[in-house]
Amino acid sequence: MAATAVIAGCALSATGAKPNRSNVESDRRKADMIYLEALNQRLGGHDDAYSQLVERAYQLNPDDKYVGSEYGTILVRTGVVSNDSTRIDEGMKLLKAYAESEEGMPDYYTQAVVARMASILGDDEYALKVLKRVYEDNPDRPEAALEYADKLSDSREEWRINEALAVLDTIEQREGPSVVLTGRRFNIYMMSNDTASVLNEARRQISLMPTSADPIIMAGDVFGHFNKTDSALAYYNRAIELNPENGIAYYSLANLYMNQGDSVGYGREMMKALELPDLDIDTKTELIRDYVARLYKDQSKRPELEHMFNRMLELNPHEASVHGFYGGYLATVGQYKDAAEQIEYQLALDPGTSDSQWGMLTSLYQLSEEPEKAIDAAQRGMKYFPDNEDLPLLLGASYTQAGEPLKAVEVLKPIAEAANDVSRKSDLLTAMGDALYAAEMADSAFTYYEQAMQLNPNNLLAMNNCAYFLACQNKDLDRALILIETVVESKEDDPTSLDTYAWVLFKMGDYAKAGEMIDKALAGEDTPSAELYEHAGDIYFMNRKHKEAVEYWKKALELDKDNELLKRKVTNKTYFYE
Repeated sequence: MAATAVIAGCALSATGAKPNRSNVESDRRKADMIYLEALNQRLGGHDDAYSQLVERAYQLNPDDKYVGSEYGTILVRTGVVSNDSTRIDEGMKLLKAYAESEEGMPDYYTQAVVARMASILGDDEYALKVLKRVYEDNPDRPEAALEYADKLSDSREEWRINEALAVLDTIEQREGPSVVLTGRRFNIYMMSNDTASVLNEARRQISLMPTSADPIIMAGDVFGHFNKTDSALAYYNRAIELNPENGIAYYSLANLYMNQGDSVGYGREMMKALELPDLDIDTKTELIRDYVARLYKDQSKRPELEHMFNRMLELNPHEASVHGFYGGYLATVGQYKDAAEQIEYQLALDPGTSDSQWGMLTSLYQLSEEPEKAIDAAQRGMKYFPDNEDLPLLLGASYTQAGEPLKAVEVLKPIAEAANDVSRKSDLLTAMGDALYAAEMADSAFTYYEQAMQLNPNNLLAMNNCAYFLACQNKDLDRALILIETVVESKEDDPTSLDTYAWVLFKMGDYAKAGEMIDKALAGEDTPSAELYEHAGDIYFMNRKHKEAVEYWKKALELDKDNELLKRKVTNKTYFYE
C-alpha cells in the first residue's frame, strides 16, 4: 500500500502539474510581512534577528531580487568573517542578480554596495563596470563620479588615470572648483610621481578660488611637503590675511615651523590659533591635543604647556572638555591632586559627560592618598552611572585604602554573587581577596584568589596579588613563583609584576636574580612607590651593596615618613627581619 502511494505520487508529479497558485501568493505575502519585521529588528539594533528574518523571507519568495540582495549582503559579510568562500560566492550572485535587474539598475545604494563588495573581494573589473554604470546613470550625484574616479585611479594604469582626471574635470565643470577635487588630483599626481603637476594644480586652484583660504592652505601644505618652505610660508600668511579667524591656517603654519625644528615658532602660531574667539571649541581641543602630544615628554616645555592650558581656561572657563583635557595632561605628568581638581571642575559642569571620567577622578584621589575623597567620587559616579562595572571595584579599593576593608567586602560581595559574566566575577573576587588581606584575614583572602583564578585562569591581577601576599607571608613560595612567572610571561615589562617577581625571589633567597628584576622594575616605573624603594633597599642589602641599599631606604622614607621599620633601617644602616 505504501509503495503504491509513492508511485502514484511520482506519476502525478511527472504529468507536469503546477504548484498551487494560492500557496505561492500566500508565501509571497508571508515573505513581505517577515521582511517588514526584519527591518523593525534592524532599527531596534537586533542584527541577528534581522539576518534570520531576511533569510526566511528570501526562502519563502526567492523571486524577490531585492530581498535576495539583502540576504546576499548578509552572506558576503558573514562569509568574509568566517572565511567561507561558498557563502561569499552565493551572496555575490544574489547581489549581482539584483544589481543587473530592471528593478535594481536605478537603485544607487545597492549598486554602490555591490561595487564595494566586489572591490573588497578583489573583483576590480566588475567593480569598475558597476561604478561606471552608476556614474553614467546618476549625473546629478557627484559622489558617484568621485567613487568611479577613485576606482579608476587605483588601477594605476595610464589610460584609466587619464579617464579619472577627465571625470574630475566633468565634476568641476558641473559643480565648480573645490578643494575636494583638488585633493583627488593631488593623490593621482602623487601616485604618478608627477611633482610638477601637483604644484601646477595647487596654483590653478588658487587662481580659480582667489578669495578662499582653503585652496591657499592646501597649496601651502603641498609646497611644504616638497620642502619649498618660503613658498609654503607665503601661502599660509596669505590665507591668514584673507581669513584671520581660520584656525587651520595657523595650525598648518605651526606644523611647518615644527617640521623645521623651530619649536618656538610652533608654539607661537598654536597660541595664535587658540586665542581666536570665533574658532569653535572642538577645533581648539584638537589643536591642544596635537600640541600636548608633541611636547609633553619634554620637561623643559612644561611651562609652555601650563601657560597654554591656563590661557585656554581664561578664555573658556565653562568648557568642560578643556578642564577634562587639562586634567588628563596633569595626570600623565604625575600631578595627581591638580589633575583631580580639573576633573572635578569638568564633572561639575557636565556630570553626565562620561563614566570613565568618574573612574579617573576616583583613581586620582587614590593616587593622591586621599581615599575618603576617592570613596565620595566613586559613590557620586555610581549615582550617574549605576550600571558601570568599574566604579564598584574602585569604591571597594578606596574603602580598603581608607583602612575599612570590610566595608569593601560589604560593597563587593553582593555584586560578585549576582555577576553572571565569569571574567567580571573573577575580578570582583580578586578585589575581595585584596580587601580581606588588608583586614588581616589572609586565609580567606587566598581562598578568594584561588576562586578568582579558577573562574578565569588568565586573571593576571589575581595571580600577581596572590603571589605577592604569599611571599609576604613566607608561605607556599613555590606556588607563588609559578604564579608570578606566569604573569611576567604576559607582562614582561610591567613594573608591578617585576616588583612582585623580585620579592618572591628575595623571599626564596635568590638575591642575584631578585636584583635583576628589581632593577627592571625601577627602570620601568616613572614614579616609584615607597614600597618599591624599600624592596630595592632590602634586595641590594642582601646583595652586599649596602651603600645603595641605604639610599633606597632613604627614598622610601621620604614617601612614607611614619614607617618605623624604615627609620630603623636608615638609622642603623642594616636590614631588619620582620
